[in-house]
Parts: sequence; structure tokens; C-alpha cells
Amino acid sequence: MGVLYQNWGKYGIILAMKALNKISVYVVLLSALLFTGIAVFVAVNTSSMMTEEAVRTVRSVVKTTVGRIDRLMSEVELAANNSVWLVGEHIDDPNYMYKITQELVGNNEFVVGSTVAFRPNYYKEHGYFFAPYSYQNERGEMCKRQLGTAENDYFTQEWYSEPMKSGVASWCEPYFDEGGGKILMSTYSVPVKDAKGETYAILTADLSLEQLRGYVAAIRPYPQSYAILKSAKGGYLVGPPKGVKIANDKTIMIKDKAENGWSVEIVCPMTEILKSAQRLVIKIIIFSASGLALIFLLSWFYSSRLQRATAERERIASELTIASKIQAGILPRVFPDYVAAKLRPAREVGGDLYDFIERDGKIYFLIGDASGKGVPAALFMVIGKTLLKDHTQPGMDLGEVFSEVNNLLCEANS
Repeated sequence: MGVLYQNWGKYGIILAMKALNKISVYVVLLSALLFTGIAVFVAVNTSSMMTEEAVRTVRSVVKTTVGRIDRLMSEVELAANNSVWLVGEHIDDPNYMYKITQELVGNNEFVVGSTVAFRPNYYKEHGYFFAPYSYQNERGEMCKRQLGTAENDYFTQEWYSEPMKSGVASWCEPYFDEGGGKILMSTYSVPVKDAKGETYAILTADLSLEQLRGYVAAIRPYPQSYAILKSAKGGYLVGPPKGVKIANDKTIMIKDKAENGWSVEIVCPMTEILKSAQRLVIKIIIFSASGLALIFLLSWFYSSRLQRATAERERIASELTIASKIQAGILPRVFPDYVAAKLRPAREVGGDLYDFIERDGKIYFLIGDASGKGVPAALFMVIGKTLLKDHTQPGMDLGEVFSEVNNLLCEANS
């Protein structure tokens, strides 16, 4: 039973060791899966949140820009519409038209030029073309000139021909004004009608686009993002930077239109938007890798200690097994037919003992128990048994035998 118990104990230790090794592997794998899952979760959700936030930001910027364009256009439109009646009020004084246009330019910071362009030969004394034009030069000085000439036939130009034909105020496509202000501009044209409702002149207000283009071109909600400004007919007022190709699947593009049909679009590369998310994911990966390395090192450290402890226990168990066999070998194993004995120690070895001596046709039995258990008791048992057997002689008084053996056991024995 003792040997069986010892074998089961040894196998149990080995099985426990294997189980602990498996548990360590599972802990590391589970931790790796956990950290990976957290990194993926954070990456996906952070990217999604940043994308949504970027869309809201860009949409807000686009809306603000369109609102600014609308307000700018509205101020110019209001100024021009409020000056139309002055043309009819002073129709008999052609030269007064210069004063009307000068006041329109001087009283409105966004209006850089204005003209009243009349139909052909409206004032015969002024010839076929008559378009009094006032503008501010580069030094901010008010200048005036007669806009219409054979070389500058305004009758064919959009700002004149379209509202003259439709009878409705409108903005023309942006153009570079060669004949007037020498700048990129867009013109708001208002038909001037007589009592019969017939259009006889066009009052204009020129809006310089240089400031507006600079404002739109400077819009950058994110690094590497850019803004596009298009006219109602699709012409670029502010185009994409040179060499930039728009990739729809890798960019956020938000577009909106102003009331005059001009459109503002902001393009943001996803790589710029997700840079913060990528940096966060990299930090999580580094943290996860460090955590996994720490878990692995701790698992390896404790597993190594457990292996050493297990090896030591196996060595001790093996020695105890040998000691148990030695102890069993010291006890009698061959008995007469009428004698039997059995010893079952509580541990691998113990302090119990038995023996018998056949002398002169008599059998002397010896049964003893050394106090304690384990190896100390077993050693003491062996010494005691040997001394008792050696000092038991025929005819000796048992009291004397035990007294002598007792004295020998007490020597140098605390």
C-alpha cells in the first residue's frame, strides 16, 4: 500500500506539473487574444469615431464657407438693387451715371467696380457704346472711364447679354476683366427697366474674387486637406493642388452649394484623419506586447520554479521509496507456519517495528514504536531493533536487556 501510494503521489505530481504548464500556455494565449481583441476594438471604434467627428467638422466648415459666400453675395446684390432706382431718377443726365457707380463702389467694401451699360445708341450723343464705369485702382483711388469701345464690345459679354435677354438679375461666370479692373471678378447684373417693363440698361456690381479665393484656398481642417470652389457652370475658382488625385475610397468629400450656384467642396485624406487613431493603436500594441512579455516571463519563472520543486520532490520521493524498501528488508519476511506479521506505515517509512527470535524451542516476540513518524522515527527504529536483537541472549533478564539498550540509545541523544 505504501509503494502504491508513493507511485500515485509521484504520478500525481507529474500530472499536476503538466496541467500547470498547460494552464500557463492557456493564460498566455488567452491574454494575447484579450489584448488583440482590445486593440482591434479600440482601433475600429476610434477610427469610426474620428471619421464621424471629421465628417461633422468638415461639414461645419463647408456650411460656414457657403454661408460666408451667401452673405458676401447678398451684400453686393442688396447694394446693386438699391441703386437701380437712381438710374431711372437721373436718366436725363447721362454723366450722373458716373456718380451712381462711384457711390456704389465707394459705399460698399466688397464692390470693386460698377457700370451702367446702356443699349446701343441709347444716348445718340455718346455714340453706339455708352457704359460709364467706376472702379478703384491698386492705390485705392476712385477712377472712371467709358467702358464700351469697339475693342471691348460689352453687348456680347455674359454679364450684359444674359440679364438683358432674361430680364432677371443674375451673377455671371467668373472672368478676368481685361477692359476694366484687370482682376478676376464676378459681376452681378441688374436689369434697369422703363415704365413699360422693357430693359434699357444693365447696372452692375463687380465682386473681386481674389480675397474670396485666398480665403477658400486657406481652408485646411486637417493637414493635407484642401478646399475646392467651383462656379455655377463648374469652372474652378479654387482647384485641387497640383499633382493631387482624388481617391473616393480613401477620402472624405463634403460638398454644398451657395444660393448663386457656386459650390464649395472640402477633401480630406483618410490617412490624415486616422493618424491619431493609428498612434493610439500603436501605443496599445506596444502596451499589449509588453503585457504579454511580462505574463510570459512570469509564467516561465514560476513554471521553472515549479519544475525544480517538482524534480526535487520526485528525487525525495524516489529516495523515500528506496528507504521504504530498505526498511521492509530489515523486518522479518520469512515466518514459521504458525507466525504471521504485517507492517503498514502511515507514510513511506515509519517508526513501527516487529521481530521474533526462536531459541531453545521458544519464540520471543519484539514489537515497538519509535515516537514520531517518517525518516527520524524509521532511523531510530532500525537502531533500536538492532540493539535489542544484539543484546538479547539466552538466560538474560529482559529488564536488564531493556535497561542496557535504553542506556545505549540515550548516549549522545538529546
